[in-house]
Amino acid sequence: MHPNLQKSLRLFAACLTLLLTACAGAPTTTTEPAAPLEFPHDAPIDAAAELNDILTFLYDTHGSDLEAVRTRLKALVERAPAYPLAHYNLGLLAHISNEPDRARDHYTRALELDPKLSAAHINLGILAADARNDGQAQRHFETALQLSPDHPLAHQNISTRSSSPDDTYTEPTAVEVHLKAGLEQWAREDRDAALSSFRQALETYETLDEDQQHLHREPAAHAAFMLAEDANERAMALKMDATEPERLRNQAEAKVQALNEAHDLYKAVILYESPQWAVAATYRIGEGYLGFVTMFRQSPVPEELREDQKLVYKGILEDKTTQLLEHTYNHFTTALQIAQDTGILTDFSYRAALARFEIKPDIHSQPAALPPVGQPRQDGFVLHGFLSPPSSGDEEPEELEVVEGDKKDEEELD
Repeated sequence: MHPNLQKSLRLFAACLTLLLTACAGAPTTTTEPAAPLEFPHDAPIDAAAELNDILTFLYDTHGSDLEAVRTRLKALVERAPAYPLAHYNLGLLAHISNEPDRARDHYTRALELDPKLSAAHINLGILAADARNDGQAQRHFETALQLSPDHPLAHQNISTRSSSPDDTYTEPTAVEVHLKAGLEQWAREDRDAALSSFRQALETYETLDEDQQHLHREPAAHAAFMLAEDANERAMALKMDATEPERLRNQAEAKVQALNEAHDLYKAVILYESPQWAVAATYRIGEGYLGFVTMFRQSPVPEELREDQKLVYKGILEDKTTQLLEHTYNHFTTALQIAQDTGILTDFSYRAALARFEIKPDIHSQPAALPPVGQPRQDGFVLHGFLSPPSSGDEEPEELEVVEGDKKDEEELD
């Protein structure tokens, strides 16, 4: 947490100039989502640039206008019929729109144009599994694994499909066993046991070699996220409701310490470079700042102040909460950027889009809750996410880097 914010909170009840040095957050220039414009069919096209624009529009609106996205992707396919990523992304859009035949056609065409596109095999395998064609599903997942031997989604989907005695079954690793135990204990509200299991999962993960860690970063990041969730819940439960200066200051210091712990744990989650949990952790950090905004606005005014002093006190609080709100907004924007750069759609990317819309409804659309992409469905299968054009001419476009956020913003949070 920003040291100025800590300093300001500790002076919360001690003086009327509360929060004069509170953190304002790194300024971020924001623009409206790219409009879903049609383009003339006789004009030259940069397919990669157009696809980036389409995906930016998709994530900025979070699916509130899927028809506009579909229209633009279809136009891109018409104008760049040999561009495999256009077919793949149009196939994924059809997939999450419950149009399996259309999705299959586009995935297949993408593979004809780029036989190394393992993401298309992963999603074709899920279509086959949904159609109860287990043999075909297995073949697609195995092909994806041959193309990308360390691909975690290929491993995850093979493991999910392997449910009968005749199938090749992979025993869950110790990391996964500890995580599962912790989640079950958490659900039973056995919090101490759950936290112990999550720590065991992370300790086990640290003993793995680099290749194994790459395959198990999802459960490790999940375990780390749950530890952060516990700290966050404890922090959120602390109240600042005293009107006496000394008690109010003590409450503020306890709140800061608890939120600092949660904040540091969420930042640790991002280091695992798991897309879905990086989005979740970044969202939670923004939510923590939003909690400060609410807390300041609802904070009691010391009773011994004169009426004119109370007005000044409230004005200072409102001015600094406005600055904090911009900092909050920037974190929600970063969460959405991570989601776009890694192609996923999660409950937390939806929450980030919704929170951003609620902060600035004049420039953002109300988001839609879309089916998950890049994280397990209820049946355990994981759809590969949307694919952006590689920035450096990489041969494997499905291998996308996780964006950890603006460095200046990270420095402010240390």
